[in-house]
Amino acid sequence: MICIEKKLEQLRQDLLDLSLRNNLIDYRFSKAKTIRIIDQHPHEIYKIFVLQEKTMNFLPTNKSDSEIDTNSDIKWIPFIDENEEPNNIFENYLNTPYESEELEKRLFNIYNKANLVFEEQGYSVLYLALGFLNWTENQNSNIVHKAPLILVPVELKRPGVGRKYTLQWTGDDIFPSITLQAKLVEQGIELPEFEMTDEKSGIDIYFQSVVNVISDKKNWSVLNEISLDFFNFKKYISIKILTLLPGLRVCLLQSILLSRKFLTLKIPSVRFLAS
Repeated sequence: MICIEKKLEQLRQDLLDLSLRNNLIDYRFSKAKTIRIIDQHPHEIYKIFVLQEKTMNFLPTNKSDSEIDTNSDIKWIPFIDENEEPNNIFENYLNTPYESEELEKRLFNIYNKANLVFEEQGYSVLYLALGFLNWTENQNSNIVHKAPLILVPVELKRPGVGRKYTLQWTGDDIFPSITLQAKLVEQGIELPEFEMTDEKSGIDIYFQSVVNVISDKKNWSVLNEISLDFFNFKKYISIKILTLLPGLRVCLLQSILLSRKFLTLKIPSVRFLAS
């Protein structure tokens, strides 16, 4: 059994891409396929998307480029009063830093790519990232990397030509980046697990738990940032399966050893694994 467990763990690690090429480890905004959400708090987005299961629209900016700073990191700070909300909350709207034409172009690109990936591969790779972690590879490094903390699977819809794009939660699992968790273990950092919460305050509780873990790290911080982007979790399903009950894991390992084709199976949703 010990030998089987070791092989399962090795397979699990082999499925994780821990290189800086992975945007789950070293995230960079794209001019074509990223939509940044500004002036809104992750816990409010979680409440509207997940707890209330509402559909949200996108709101272009009415500010000039000189008035919008999209390059500075916005550190997360907890609300002293849970009921205290910023004055710039837009109910059912995702506030963006783009003018109408630019926003429409980005939404068009994302919509087409999301549909193409789903048609070709049978699963979605579009997520709304809630919160990011600034981190470095060692204590002497001044090179700061950024990685998403919580991933919400979403679907971008357009009822028809000329109609507005809308975004909604797919209803599938919401989870932290297991890739980032594995990467930081190399430095002895164990990120806390995130479980879907019935209260929006659960988002802040999770962020605070991350802050507590990284408190002694130079240049590390939790960011109050939100982005719509593509994150490839193709291998996440296989990793998830490798964490199931021991008896089932043995059967799965036998299947894997008999046929490596197991790792290329297309499973449309993770939901059944959690049921």
